[in-house]
Amino acid sequence: MKINILIATHRQVNLPKLQGYLLVQCGSKINDKIKTEYQRDDDGENISELNPYYSELTGLYWAWKNLETDILGLVHYRRFFVKNKSAKELLDRVLDADSIVKLLESKDIVVPKKTNYYIETLESHYSNTLNDSHIDVLRNIIMTNYPSDIHVFNEVMQQTGGYMYNMFIANKKISDEYCEWLFPILDDAYKIIGNKGMTEFEKRYVGRLSELLFNVWLKKTGYSIIEAPYKYEGKINWVYKIYRFLLAKLMKKKYTESF
Repeated sequence: MKINILIATHRQVNLPKLQGYLLVQCGSKINDKIKTEYQRDDDGENISELNPYYSELTGLYWAWKNLETDILGLVHYRRFFVKNKSAKELLDRVLDADSIVKLLESKDIVVPKKTNYYIETLESHYSNTLNDSHIDVLRNIIMTNYPSDIHVFNEVMQQTGGYMYNMFIANKKISDEYCEWLFPILDDAYKIIGNKGMTEFEKRYVGRLSELLFNVWLKKTGYSIIEAPYKYEGKINWVYKIYRFLLAKLMKKKYTESF
């Protein structure tokens, strides 16, 4: 069985070789300054030039259109599914190929542990931290092109938690089905919203919208899921993170950076 878990990165990274994992340089077409031996996302049919907006999804698009594999997944160079969070070495922490196969024997899709906002819905959190008009754009696109999905979209937007970070592992057939639904919606949203006057941080909204849409797609399809722990490979300033969350919620101060 062929397994390819994409490790999306836009930079040279120091990672050990992980069986079943494929490093993909996202935005290769517009980032010639970085020369790596990683799989480029501008090979074959691709949207590599849209990486400033679609983020890691340009890597997923490349795999959808060009990669032959039995199992496909998406993680990030700083965020992995793990089997043992406390293990010292990355090789011992990361979810290995055998564990992935075992998980998919019982469920259709591996997703990260749910992120809970508690005092926010998915819609209000996005609106308070980023841009409320984007949700309206998505809602109108789905209402027009996928009217049977609009009730699911509205229900998911009122959830106080979801499966975030654009991380998943599934059979390639299921992954392809997701991509066939996802990318037309994102493309329409990008055509409507555009990027005029946006900062580099704000331009990455397409990738953020896909996190919401992933939850809509999961609910609408009814595929069985299994949650797996994940770990951020770096330091998180939780005090600042919570402070910014509350500032956005209570004072409507939008996010201006990743943290």
